[in-house]
Amino acid sequence: LRERVEKRLLKIVESEHNPRTTPNSSQKKITDYYSSWMNTKRLNELGLDPLTEDIKRIKSIDSRKDLAGEFVRQYLVAGASPFYASVSINPLNPDEYQLQLGLSGLGLPDRDYYLEDTERFRNIRAKYATYVADVIELVGIEFPDRNAREVLELERQIAIVQWPRADRRDRDKTLNPTSYYDLKTDHPGFDWDNFFKETGVFSLNTLNVNQPDTLKPLIELVNNQSLETWKNYLIFHLVMKNSSLLSEKLDGMNFEFRKVLTGAERAVASVEERNTKSWVEIWFGEFARKTLRRTSFSAEFKRENDRFGE
Repeated sequence: LRERVEKRLLKIVESEHNPRTTPNSSQKKITDYYSSWMNTKRLNELGLDPLTEDIKRIKSIDSRKDLAGEFVRQYLVAGASPFYASVSINPLNPDEYQLQLGLSGLGLPDRDYYLEDTERFRNIRAKYATYVADVIELVGIEFPDRNAREVLELERQIAIVQWPRADRRDRDKTLNPTSYYDLKTDHPGFDWDNFFKETGVFSLNTLNVNQPDTLKPLIELVNNQSLETWKNYLIFHLVMKNSSLLSEKLDGMNFEFRKVLTGAERAVASVEERNTKSWVEIWFGEFARKTLRRTSFSAEFKRENDRFGE
């Protein structure tokens, strides 16, 4: 069903690609976006240029304080890090928001991919190490194979610390409100002030810590691993997670590795076709849904749909 909807969405996008559309209309916006997104020639010319400033900033990290600030900044540039901060509804009081301190930072889907000793997972880890090496070599980092192995080992250490998936989904276990003072007192050795400052939080009284017993070993990992390994880790994830916005080569490399995870034998769509459908759905979802409804469903279905909507 999803594939059928995506094919219809792509057909709508292409049929709406009309230069005579009304300026400033939703149709014109989606047309312009589609034209820009399909300009793979320009993306290929740019290569890694869109990430130059971010990569330069990461390479300049020379202290654990800078590293703490970069961890949280990565979620503003679609990267990754072992800690993240986000805002959600307080489960104990739905009338207020609550800052969440969570843990993440893995490039593979789950911790089992790093810890299970089976042929399937060993093969995935080997392919992942090759992918990491290929990416950081493109960035210009020396000794890519060695550095890729170190990045993979770093992620394995993060995976060991993290909770199993079932526990991470348990609302009671992940509900651990605490004061900011207690967080800093109980978990020294990490620059929490700089971390939250880079989030844009300058005054904090309370927060929720999703996996509290993982903080101490993660802080030890932050301090014991070399800055060089952390920088390579951050650069790799920055490139990988933004690959769909970059050149065909980078996006293709990522897609080929994802096929290893899914077991797909071949791509089901071209890179630009797949990405266009995804991003049009994200940024122009309402317009796309209205157009899909207008063109793909019978009058009787639409009448029934409107009736239930009332």
